[in-house]
Amino acid sequence: MDLSIIIVNWNARAHLARCLPALARQAHAPLEVLLVDNASSDDSVDYVRRHHPEVRLLLPGRNLGFAAGNNLAVRQARGERVALLNPDAFPDPDWLAGYAEAIREHPGCACFAGRLLDAADPAREAGAIG
Repeated sequence: MDLSIIIVNWNARAHLARCLPALARQAHAPLEVLLVDNASSDDSVDYVRRHHPEVRLLLPGRNLGFAAGNNLAVRQARGERVALLNPDAFPDPDWLAGYAEAIREHPGCACFAGRLLDAADPAREAGAIG
């Protein structure tokens, strides 16, 4: 399965240091990772260039916002499918393999979503009340 991962970033350099290595550890390797940088004022772009040269940087030169940033990357993605990922997420190594399996089992389904867990308490879903 050809899959492109899209990350829209704005001043999230501290999170990228955890997010991008987590993508590199995926059991099912993505075709590409695209990072749209929405005119960050931190060193996000320099960090990606130095430590993750495999990531395709898209630099629109201004803050497009989340939706427009994703749309820009979707138009340039080479994968048959795309996965959207926030820069503060750090997926488990089997995250993409799970998507690949779900797509094989349900080829007519247009959209899949992952389960979000609270990093402080992985047994608890993020946003859950209780």
